[in-house]
Amino acid sequence: MKGIEKALRLAEGIVALRQASQKHRFTATISYSLTAAEVWPYVIRNNFVSREAKKPVTQFAPETIHDGWKLTATWFRKFGLKVVAWELPWEWVENQWVRFEALSISGPVKYFSFYFHLMPTERGCDLFFEVRFVPRFPLVGRLLLGNTFRDYCKVYRSLESRIPRKSQYDPALFYEVSPAKRREFTELAERYQKSGADAATAQTLAEHVTFAPDVQVQKIRPKEIALRSHRHFAETTAFLLAATRAGLFDMHWEILCPACRAPNAETRNLSLLTGEAHCEFCDIRYDAAFDRNVEVCFSPHGSVREVNPVMYCRGNPGQTPHIFAQLTVLPGEKQVILGGMPAGLYNLRRAERVNVAGISVEKGRHVNNRLSLSAVPEGLAFAADKDIVIHNDTGVVETIRIEHPSYNDLALTAFEVSTMQTFRDLFSSEILRPDLKLAIKNAVFFFSDLKDSTQLYEERGDAEAFALVQSHFDIMIRIIGQHHGAVVKTIGDAVMAVFTHSADALRAAAAIHDDIREFNRNSKDHELVVKIGLHEGPALALTLNDRLDYFGSTVNKAARIQNEAGGNETVISEDLYRRLEGDSLLAKLNPQPYTAQLKGIKRDMLLYRLKAA
Repeated sequence: MKGIEKALRLAEGIVALRQASQKHRFTATISYSLTAAEVWPYVIRNNFVSREAKKPVTQFAPETIHDGWKLTATWFRKFGLKVVAWELPWEWVENQWVRFEALSISGPVKYFSFYFHLMPTERGCDLFFEVRFVPRFPLVGRLLLGNTFRDYCKVYRSLESRIPRKSQYDPALFYEVSPAKRREFTELAERYQKSGADAATAQTLAEHVTFAPDVQVQKIRPKEIALRSHRHFAETTAFLLAATRAGLFDMHWEILCPACRAPNAETRNLSLLTGEAHCEFCDIRYDAAFDRNVEVCFSPHGSVREVNPVMYCRGNPGQTPHIFAQLTVLPGEKQVILGGMPAGLYNLRRAERVNVAGISVEKGRHVNNRLSLSAVPEGLAFAADKDIVIHNDTGVVETIRIEHPSYNDLALTAFEVSTMQTFRDLFSSEILRPDLKLAIKNAVFFFSDLKDSTQLYEERGDAEAFALVQSHFDIMIRIIGQHHGAVVKTIGDAVMAVFTHSADALRAAAAIHDDIREFNRNSKDHELVVKIGLHEGPALALTLNDRLDYFGSTVNKAARIQNEAGGNETVISEDLYRRLEGDSLLAKLNPQPYTAQLKGIKRDMLLYRLKAA
């Protein structure tokens, strides 16, 4: 893009620009009666803060620069002036500070920065806010930046009375409410309830669709709605799926970047999904993982609300809450994370590298908390709550990220939704491309068989036996769905199902045995006897016979384990047993360990036999 050489020259003089900007700055200190951790989730939502501060809509064109410099091209208009700038990566440390810098190749300033720091006080915390610039045209530059500074201060000061007194972030703080919109909300909530939503889900969804900014509404996450309405996400997802079929919502699939968690490939149909994606802002290429970064989300149908999202900024901590700290370290420079990090496990990611180094932070650990970027080991150890010094001795600019690896960003993965019976029932046409196989790190597979079914057909005749087998299928499908699983397929009188969680699969198996026993008590025709096998592990998702299916050694072992079960028994693998150790239901079923040589499996497997209670 035009001006890249000029921007790169400015970037190489960044230290001098920072020093020169000290002469041209605006500062303010804003006090809150809340802690830094309570204020942080709101002040970092810079897209929403910028909208309220009347910042111009910004256009972005990502660009990657050699020698470590990574600049993003942007342009906007303010007071009729077109400003073309190249942004450096945002920098921050969670619950502490944020810095944004841009190098302008046109407009009234050459350089401007935005910085705030949350400092604990006896009352709560203070937000120190600073805007700096290096003028190209001093009077116009001061007018432009002074106006921006005052608009942001106004929003920051308003947060004291607007932030709810609870620890969980509430996106409703940035909703746009008016009498006309309140009427729309009431009508939409009633419409959702008539379409099958419970009252809490209908209210939460209608509130979000009616009042939330376009940039939020374009991507509705079922887990987020469920969290706010205090419902299980499977119930919320089931309604969204049914409402999509009814024309109230659109469903789409995205591949999320493992580094910034931004979507980089989107499709309305699962069959159009590709096996890999490229994040142009992180400049990394990565595979689609069915259970980690392929996400399903929803947006209101155009007949319900027109959505025209606009962006004010990107790459800020509000968009990447899974990142604890992001720092750009110049050659020879040292960056210090004051106060260090809370105890826990983290990942260290360096710029465009996909590979990460693990970080273990522990209290009482005796280490020097220093890191040289020229020699980063696979595993790092830091002492908790102690300054961390990061030294860039590589000779090139380095941008590093420290991530929470277990951060729950409320993404509903393609694997999770594929384990829901409602999805299988309503969207059986949603299949992967025939040549595409997507990895799943861990899934729980359920296989069942009806004992002596051949004898049943001989004794009762085809019609009566078929009716009994169908009754057994009805029980299986209902209970598997109730326990957040999905039937993948039936083979004769056998069932293959998939679950996300081991505990759900175990409870489904126990409930099936209970219901079959109740069915037998109320039936004078024939006693049905079911055998069940459970196993968990990695697998591949693929399309087989025009349906979404699963393949791999875990699936094969699960099928073989089912063969080990006797009548009214469930047999589980050692992997699943270890996952469920301490589970009250597992203990009640009195697991009996034994080893078995399964057909096609070279080594003996440790299995556990569970008798129906």
